[in-house]
Amino acid sequence: MAWNSCMVSRQAINSAPQSEKFDDLIARATIQDLLRQEVLLTIAVRALNSRLYGIGRKYATEAIDATDTPWPVTKMTLAQCISHDVLLGSGAKPVEGFSETDKKLLKEADDIFKEAVSDAKDRDEGYIAAHALIERAGIAERLGDEKAARPFVEEAYRLAPDDSNAQSAYATLLQRLGDTDRAIAIVEQTPLDAVGGGGFKRQLAELLLSRARGDDEQRAANLLNEISIGSDPLTAEPTPIPTPASKLIQGRPTEAGDNNTISTGEAFRASTIVVNHISPPPMLS
Repeated sequence: MAWNSCMVSRQAINSAPQSEKFDDLIARATIQDLLRQEVLLTIAVRALNSRLYGIGRKYATEAIDATDTPWPVTKMTLAQCISHDVLLGSGAKPVEGFSETDKKLLKEADDIFKEAVSDAKDRDEGYIAAHALIERAGIAERLGDEKAARPFVEEAYRLAPDDSNAQSAYATLLQRLGDTDRAIAIVEQTPLDAVGGGGFKRQLAELLLSRARGDDEQRAANLLNEISIGSDPLTAEPTPIPTPASKLIQGRPTEAGDNNTISTGEAFRASTIVVNHISPPPMLS
């Protein structure tokens, strides 16, 4: 019964319109369910995707405190709320513009991402580890440490070579290393027609224009035209990219605190919301 109640609360929160006030959203869950990692994490992810980073941090922290065995995805969500508040909440700014408080928050987030990567590897949750690594690369890049960002991107692609975000980041790295042919081959593997595919179409178009061989320029023009007439324009807000459930779900999530099912966090991620796809720093854009 407890599990069924938890599922009902999660589904009610997920199905609520984006315009709903957060107090009303939380009221959809029972008091008992607000003590469970699954429901608290659902609220935190909803806040993160709405760029309500303070609220997201609060509920992600409560989700971690609600169990002796927090999922890697829970830790990653907390770190995202902390780092995105600095990287996105204050707008784009050079490293010189970061205050000491900003840098401390980014260090805190990076440490939590590092924990999430380690835990995800232990639980064989490669997609979660890959996304946390890409977040670490983004922090390193924004702090001006491209050398530190590179191995994070390479490991993310090694762990999840068929994940679109890992493919995009690795392709950008290859381009910067001068291997444009391989970069194009990798981006061509991404689902360009999926929700949020406009960003990948733009990346492929830029790569083709950079190579400018054969019909590359015409292909690039076609891609840019598709973006301009589609529902995912270049100027649109960053679009969440669904995580394919077929890749992630290997079993039903168990009770909170039970880590016997190694893909609990990935199954949660697939069934809850989406990968929060932000406008990445230069190395990953």
